[in-house]
Amino acid sequence: HNGEPLPSHFKIGDEIPWLEKNGSTYCEDHVKLKTPLPLHLLNWNDRAKYIVVAWNPKDFCVSYYHHTRGFVRYDYAHGTFDDFFRCFLDGAVDFGDFFDRIVSWQSRLNDRNVFFFCTYEQLM
Repeated sequence: HNGEPLPSHFKIGDEIPWLEKNGSTYCEDHVKLKTPLPLHLLNWNDRAKYIVVAWNPKDFCVSYYHHTRGFVRYDYAHGTFDDFFRCFLDGAVDFGDFFDRIVSWQSRLNDRNVFFFCTYEQLM
């Protein structure tokens, strides 16, 4: 989009399905799912194998700031990083507190279908 925000009528979910929300609806033949979402927002499937990748909080915050600025629905095109950072620390962003998101997976890490937990840095 040449750096321009997406049009307000654009529904990203129609273009890029959220497998995290729809479970196996979109991929009946696939049973692995990698997600950055907190556990409580998933449509859990006991047959699926979950790959959980955690971001470095600093990298996630910067990336999420730019993501937020790029979508018209957030009305944050001219928002400052300092203001966004405060919202991020307060958990006042989509999907809530970043650290709660990571902690939410701790109760499932020993489940047979949680296949892998790592950070992006470990993948490098």
